[in-house]
Amino acid sequence: PSPAAEITGFTATLDFQAAGVGVAALVFVNLDQTRWEEFRAQLVTVAELEYFAVTTGQHDGMLLVRAPHVAAIHQLVASNLARWPSVRSTETAFLMDEQWD
Repeated sequence: PSPAAEITGFTATLDFQAAGVGVAALVFVNLDQTRWEEFRAQLVTVAELEYFAVTTGQHDGMLLVRAPHVAAIHQLVASNLARWPSVRSTETAFLMDEQWD
């Protein structure tokens, strides 16, 4: 007999524009490698954060953030994240369209 299938989660869909967070961006970060714990502890202070992943390649991690307008994301990156001692650099890419399958 095969093991029983398990439900590992569920998904709700949200109208981001109606929720007031219609602008999304991927913020790629490069970190001081000795400060990962500090960086992760500070992530809980980022209200705009939807998702974080550790990545391989050019960047150490990626944050998916949502805000009401481009200026709010600029403020988040330039006046908040870029000032964390654990963050060496950032690169931001705004999402032009999204599709959920």
